[in-house]
Amino acid sequence: MQKEKKDLAEVIRSAGFRATRPRLSLLSFLEKADFPLSIQEIVDGLTRKVDQVTVYRMIESFKTAGLVREVNLQGDRPKYELADAENDHHHIVCTKCHRVEDFVGCGVERIEKKALQGSRQFAAITGHSFDLYGLCNTCAK
Repeated sequence: MQKEKKDLAEVIRSAGFRATRPRLSLLSFLEKADFPLSIQEIVDGLTRKVDQVTVYRMIESFKTAGLVREVNLQGDRPKYELADAENDHHHIVCTKCHRVEDFVGCGVERIEKKALQGSRQFAAITGHSFDLYGLCNTCAK
């Protein structure tokens, strides 16, 4: 656990922030989460109590720094997860129970190339969002 805190502290410092307890607590919580979380879910889940406004400000700062990623799943409130620069991961969302599962890769390079070849207005793609919707095994029964 001590090594994990040291690594998170370094991540926070390298993004230009002081490694305060609330920031460490927030990143540690997001690191352990299995799916994207709303601000309220984050506030409720933090073991160290941090008020909602502070969580929102930290999330916005971390988002700008590229540490956290905002996810919008089918018109739901924005949710947040730790950014993963190494894996191009996306989500499969159950339209009935809203269960979320990650999957890696979407072949975006091919799609980007084709989109840019057919575009007269765009010179570069700087990001993308790709989520799939359907029924989980439980809801499909």
